[in-house]
Amino acid sequence: MPESRTYTFFIYWLPVIFYCLIIFLQSALPSPVNAENSPYINQFLHFTGYGLLGALFLRAFLGSRFKDNTLFIITASICLTGIYAATDELHQYFNRYRIGDINDFFFDMAGACVGIFLYYLLKKYKLWPRITGI
Repeated sequence: MPESRTYTFFIYWLPVIFYCLIIFLQSALPSPVNAENSPYINQFLHFTGYGLLGALFLRAFLGSRFKDNTLFIITASICLTGIYAATDELHQYFNRYRIGDINDFFFDMAGACVGIFLYYLLKKYKLWPRITGI
C-alpha cells in the first residue's frame, strides 16, 4: 500500500525542517565555542552539523518519488544543504553575536558531502538498521 503524502511529509521532510530550524535558532545565539581555547571545535561542529543535515536531505529524497534517480537525489541533497549553509552564514553575518565566515561554509559543505556519502553507503549495503521510515 503506498504511503500517503502526509505520512511521507511527517516521516521524511519534517525532520529536515526541524533540524534547519534548530540550526537557524542556534545561529542567532552567541557562539558556543571560544575559538582561542579550542581552535578546531568550531570546524568540527560545522562539519558534523551539516553532515547530519546532508544525510537528512538524502534520507528525505530516498523516501520521495525520485528515490530511483541516485545521481539526482545526491546532487539535490548536496545543493540544498549548500544553499542552507550559505544562508546560515549570511544570517550569521548580520547577527551581532556571530560572524559569517566563508571557511565555515567550506566545512559545512565538506561535512555535507561526507554525511551524504556515508548515509548512502549505509543504505546501499543495508548496514543501517530497518526502522520505519529511516
